[in-house]
Amino acid sequence: LDDDIWARAPSFSGFTQANPDDGEPATEKTVVQFAYDDDAFYVAMVLHYSDPAQIVDDLTRRDRTHAADRFRIEIDTHHDHQSANMFELSAAGVQRDGQVTKNGDSFDVNWDAVWEGQVASHAEGLSAEWRIPYQALRFHAAKRHTWGVNLVRYIQRKHETAYWVRVPRNARGWVSRFGHLEGLEGISPPRALELL
Repeated sequence: LDDDIWARAPSFSGFTQANPDDGEPATEKTVVQFAYDDDAFYVAMVLHYSDPAQIVDDLTRRDRTHAADRFRIEIDTHHDHQSANMFELSAAGVQRDGQVTKNGDSFDVNWDAVWEGQVASHAEGLSAEWRIPYQALRFHAAKRHTWGVNLVRYIQRKHETAYWVRVPRNARGWVSRFGHLEGLEGISPPRALELL
């Protein structure tokens, strides 16, 4: 994560467990940053590990849930508290995406978008970076945007799931509990055409 923007963008941390110890702080530190330009939304995560040798990075096909460390962002671009797009990377860099509807009661993994993600290892653990074009996000034209956002980190060897914005394990609703990303200005929804 050596692009100039990551030296300037605000950083956030403070993930909370949902499993196994609901409501307790995550056992490993995660730092998140957001950025955007005229074409895409960017997310950076630095995933610290007390023992990087224990990272589980099994390789699999795209869109398969598997036994590996994973991290994802879910974005409610319509800010309707009901629907979101999910973009996940595994420790091996495998992509998984999907659409969440009905406030989390329905999940469609057959939805595929064109986006980029990369994972790199370093002395403290892993770094991950997403580049999500606006074609993959779909939002309405406006001068200023507010999006709902949550991030999830899963550590395979600990069976630990931690959220950036806490959602209690037995709580109803998912998207309606997201945090709010505000201040997105000067961006426009593109035509819904994707080429890869």
